[in-house]
Amino acid sequence: MDQTSMSPIPGVAVYNSARNKITSSDFDGKVSLSKFLDDELIFFQHISFLNFSALKKDIPSRVFLRPKELALDEVVISASKFKQSEKEVPQSIISIRSEDILLSNPQRVPICYRIADRFLFRKAS
Repeated sequence: MDQTSMSPIPGVAVYNSARNKITSSDFDGKVSLSKFLDDELIFFQHISFLNFSALKKDIPSRVFLRPKELALDEVVISASKFKQSEKEVPQSIISIRSEDILLSNPQRVPICYRIADRFLFRKAS
């Protein structure tokens, strides 16, 4: 379960040290540990969460994983149908700091300020 939101985490990889016993959590975040021995060290891994490991006999009925802190230096949003770098965008570009977004209209961009200190947006023509 997600330690922050208390919601289930689907797709958590669960495996032993030798990686010869592997399973993963289902859509409801549930996983069976029956294939593992009581004295085996079991690892829980998900791309969005910090890894967790413990002996099977010490694992509680619910395992709580802590989310990883993700931060991006910069985000470029373009309306084209293909990937472009900032230099390739033919229209004008405005650079907006996260502090400016917070002060201007936070309800329209609820997650932007959490991502980075600076954002780039392509100006509509």
